[in-house]
Amino acid sequence: MKKLFFTLALTFAVTFFGFNNKANAQIGIPGMQGMNVQQEVEQLTQKLNLTNVQVPKITAILNKAKADIDKFKKSGLATEALKEKTDVVSANAQNKIKAVLTPDQLAKYKDMLAAKAPATPKVPTLPKGL
Repeated sequence: MKKLFFTLALTFAVTFFGFNNKANAQIGIPGMQGMNVQQEVEQLTQKLNLTNVQVPKITAILNKAKADIDKFKKSGLATEALKEKTDVVSANAQNKIKAVLTPDQLAKYKDMLAAKAPATPKVPTLPKGL
């Protein structure tokens, strides 16, 4: 279970795409790096109890997003530009997925996404009077 959680957190946590041009297309769902769309949908179905109506919708969203990301990777964009474009595609895919989910599923999905968010480093402050 710890491995699964760690993998989930790592997926949409490679800072939403701290990857190079040779990395697999990722949509940013924690723990799903290296998975194909079918595997991602199976994981989401298991974790969110997706219905038979939701599965094809989410599959289509993920297929489209991965195709877009692959297109950007093949275009030879610089790493920063590629990251920016894939972040936009990922955010759009996540929003589309959220629109398909029920309120209970949405809460679980948001928790999954929050697990990938890197903790904001605490910036030390100077004591008052210095």
